[in-house]
Amino acid sequence: MSVITIQSEKTIEQLIEEYYGKLPAAQLDVIKAATLEANPGVDGSVMLQPGLSIVMPPLSVAAPVPPGDTIEAIKTALSDYQERLEQKIKPLKEELEATVHILALDSFKEAIYAAPSYLHAQDFIKDIEGKTKPGERELDKVNALIQDIRNLKDKLDALSSTLP
Repeated sequence: MSVITIQSEKTIEQLIEEYYGKLPAAQLDVIKAATLEANPGVDGSVMLQPGLSIVMPPLSVAAPVPPGDTIEAIKTALSDYQERLEQKIKPLKEELEATVHILALDSFKEAIYAAPSYLHAQDFIKDIEGKTKPGERELDKVNALIQDIRNLKDKLDALSSTLP
């Protein structure tokens, strides 16, 4: 068992996560109970104060993690990653959609061809379309990754339904 000193105010759960990393719920409960048992003067319902020394039990005291908890933890991590990807590509997606929409508007084409240098209008439109292609390809790759994540989560759901 290790003894650590609290550096800043935190809950017992925050301390455990900081010390051991993110744990499945069942394992977190076992570690929390073992930590409180090893520190009889600590009340698990109040904030731990800086300067307090805490005995941290070895992670081995936790019972083996049930497969269902592991699957749920993986699905949660995948969902978090998927959400971050979706947020990251949102501005690019909106910009590309707006550009493609404007290029397709008859009023835009009429305005371009009505300009005094209309001889270059077609080149101008092709240039803009060409500049959107790399963004569209990148967006397609990320969307394919997001779909792969969805498929993986569906397969994990199917797997977890077969567990006792």
